[in-house]
Amino acid sequence: MQKSLFSDYNYEGTFKYFVEKGDYKIIIYAVDSKGVYSSPVSIKIHQEVSKYDVNKDNNVDLKDMMIILSSLTNCNQGKMSTYYLSDALYLIQYLMKYY
Repeated sequence: MQKSLFSDYNYEGTFKYFVEKGDYKIIIYAVDSKGVYSSPVSIKIHQEVSKYDVNKDNNVDLKDMMIILSSLTNCNQGKMSTYYLSDALYLIQYLMKYY
C-alpha cells in the first residue's frame, strides 16, 4: 500500500487476484514505526465478473486459457498483450482443480 495522492491520512492499494466472481472479505490493519498494530477493519468486496472469463461466456475454462496463451504468443511477434505469463500460470492452477 502507498500513501494516497489525495490525503495524508489515507492509503491506497491494488490487489489483482480478486479474479473469480463472488464476495471477498478482507481485513486491513496498519503498523506504525514503533511496531504498534491498529485495530483491524473488515470490509467486503464484490467481484462481478471473472478476469479470466476472456470470451465472456460466463465460464472460466480451457477456451479462455487458449485465448490467453494465443495472446502471449502474439506478444512475442511484436503485438501487445493484456495478459502476462503469471495470468496463464494462475489459470492453469485454477483449471487443474476442476479437470
